[in-house]
Parts: sequence; C-alpha cells; structure tokens
Amino acid sequence: MDKTEIKEFMDKGYLHVLVAFEIIGNPKEHVDKAIKLVIQNIKENSDIKFIKEDFGDAEETKDKLWGAFCEAEMLVPNVHTLTWMTFSFAPASVEVLEPAKISLTDKQLTDVYGDLLSMLHDTNTKFIQTDNVNRALIQNINAVVRNAILISLIDTKKTTKEIGILIGIPEKDLQLYLDAMIKEGKLEKDADTYRRLK
Repeated sequence: MDKTEIKEFMDKGYLHVLVAFEIIGNPKEHVDKAIKLVIQNIKENSDIKFIKEDFGDAEETKDKLWGAFCEAEMLVPNVHTLTWMTFSFAPASVEVLEPAKISLTDKQLTDVYGDLLSMLHDTNTKFIQTDNVNRALIQNINAVVRNAILISLIDTKKTTKEIGILIGIPEKDLQLYLDAMIKEGKLEKDADTYRRLK
C-alpha cells in the first residue's frame, strides 16, 4: 500500500496504527504457526487494511519456551474496531500513529464503552466458568489420590516413598495428603510407615 492509498483511507477517518503481537509457548513450530494465525484471523475483517507486517523469528526464552513476534502496521476504520481487535487478539502493544487528535460523538463513545463492557462481562463469565471447572477437577483429583492411598494400604504398611511409587505421585506432593488423612483419622503413622485405620 503506497502513501496515496494510506492518505485516502485516512481522509475517510481511518486510524493509522502500529500493533505488536507476541506469542509464547511450546513447541517452536506451534508458536510460529500461532503468530501467523493471529494475523490471518485479523485479516478476515475486511475493514482492517494491512500496510505491512514484520514477523520475527521465534526465539527461545530463559524459561525454555519459544517467543514469536509480529509488528503490524495497519489502518483501522474506527475506535470501535480497534477496541474489538485489542480485546479479541490481546496484542502486546498498540500505538496510534495518526491522526494526532481523534474526535468522537457521544454515540460513538457510548458504543465503544458498550462494546468494552460487553467484552469484560464475557471475559468475567468465562473466568468464573473456568474457575468452577478447575475447582471441580481439583476436588476430584484429591478424591482419587486419597482413594489411591487407601487402596495402597489395604492390609499392609508402607513408607511415603513406597506409596508414592505405587500410585505415581512424588513424595513431596504426597506428604500433604498423608498429613491431612492422619488428622482426619483415616491413617496412622508408625515410625516412618503409614497404615490404614478401619
């Protein structure tokens, strides 16, 4: 897109923006694909006009993850669309290059805040649903681990290490369960072994 085309869109009220996107994860190939998919998905909105996009090579982080980066220069028709893109794709940064001043009518600003609130409420609802699922999963995992401990101690005594090997949980993680089950009167500790109470 040349300067004349950019000016034509700017004259129609478009915003000239520079948006940076970053994806972190594993493996490297997945991260490379994901950053390209983000840009591809944004391009499906025909109102957004891409001037150029620069993809950086994925680099390994100190946490042994991979980080991919893309800086995209684009023209966005209005603040409403820019807000949608920001919430939908969570860029690392957004810089409005032009115009220097933006004027909005009261209706336009109301629409922007309406969309913003709708997205926030939707995000909050998803967070609550995910939190509820996580709580249920944790509760079920705890029940499975406790049952596995009890089954491993049927008619026998075992050390923490032996129980851990049998049910596949590291000793350090298992100790919290064992301590709690002693307090609940389900287990008894004798020296370094545990036995099940009837």
